[in-house]
Amino acid sequence: MYGVTDRELSVAVVRELKLPISVDEFEMQLSDSAKKLLPSAPLKEGAERLLIHLGNNNIPLALVTNSTAHAVRMHATERPELFGLFHHKVSITDSEVNRGKPHPDIYVLAASKFPAKPRPDKCLVFEDSRVGVEAAVRAGMQVRTMYDLCI
Repeated sequence: MYGVTDRELSVAVVRELKLPISVDEFEMQLSDSAKKLLPSAPLKEGAERLLIHLGNNNIPLALVTNSTAHAVRMHATERPELFGLFHHKVSITDSEVNRGKPHPDIYVLAASKFPAKPRPDKCLVFEDSRVGVEAAVRAGMQVRTMYDLCI
């Protein structure tokens, strides 16, 4: 499920799977699992090298994600220097985000937070999901995909 909070996900999973636990209990288990797994989650191949290169060349960077701000913080705990390269981070749970990907809103918001306020066609998005590509295209931005190869 894309573009939902942990609470919304928990409600949907417990309801759809008819789990014999409460939504609160499921959400707590989800949070506990995330705390264990997210900090050490692997990066996409080449992502660190690319981000460092862009940062070293003063290319403004933003992280735009359908993940929660909490999940972003957990990812960042193991890689503070890398996550520090981002001028700003925009997540689905930010109060300014009305709709997540595939809607373009989250990308439009992210671009507006740069001091230079770049036009959408001057923004380059690296995306790893279909809904993210759709959102960036709908925002009028250039997109490069970085899908996982699964066989």
